[in-house]
Amino acid sequence: MQETKDAYNEVVHFYFLLIAENPQGVSIPVQSKGGWRFYELLTAGHQFISGFPSPLKRAAIRQAIGAYESWNSTYQKWLHRPK
Repeated sequence: MQETKDAYNEVVHFYFLLIAENPQGVSIPVQSKGGWRFYELLTAGHQFISGFPSPLKRAAIRQAIGAYESWNSTYQKWLHRPK
């Protein structure tokens, strides 16, 4: 179980870094191939995630998007804080 959890967390970290480099996919609606679908399509065939089950991969992408949105919100508040 711990190996699966570690692998999942590595995939979440991979997608978090990818989202930080390409945040435009977060704001696109899923119906328009945005959100988690944007990042799934962007990494289709990527060696690091090949063989990782799709349901777990999609959950990892969604978790990474949530973590990025939380981090970005906090960062924007910090940037615009009163001096």
